[in-house]
Amino acid sequence: MKKTKKLAFSGILTALCFVLLFIGSLFSTIDLSLSAIAGLLIVLAVIELDDKYAAGIFLAVSLLGLLLIPSKLTSLFFLGFLGWYPIAKRHFERLVPLLAWPVKISAANVFLALSILVSRYVFLIPESDFDFSYLLFGLANVTFVLYDICLSKLILLYLVKLRNLLRINKLL
Repeated sequence: MKKTKKLAFSGILTALCFVLLFIGSLFSTIDLSLSAIAGLLIVLAVIELDDKYAAGIFLAVSLLGLLLIPSKLTSLFFLGFLGWYPIAKRHFERLVPLLAWPVKISAANVFLALSILVSRYVFLIPESDFDFSYLLFGLANVTFVLYDICLSKLILLYLVKLRNLLRINKLL
């Protein structure tokens, strides 16, 4: 019975993530924000379910997003970084903090470099719009560190206050 409830809850989270990505694809001003919020639902799956269920949700949402969402940029943000990073964050933070931060920042920089290459050679965006510059990588690293700190604070908020209030763990 417990497995059935976990599967049903992961289906609900998958649907919510997909809806967020779909809405983000309709409004280009909030596509990155809604991809990040969908990533928060992956965090919820990591905490309440398991890495296996969270990875299943990530894969299902990524596949559905690439197949069904009209604007692929939102899905690519989710697929490339904002969807898998909440799953990997748990494992990164088990490392010594002196080693964890370089690993996290390296993962963010790999995503950024791959994003630039895909945008340039797959989507044929001109080099002047999106290129390898020190300013871009510097701002991206600052943004990533802030994102990671905020994500940690939101996880702490959920664990300390919201988890007992929502009682999701009691349902599963």
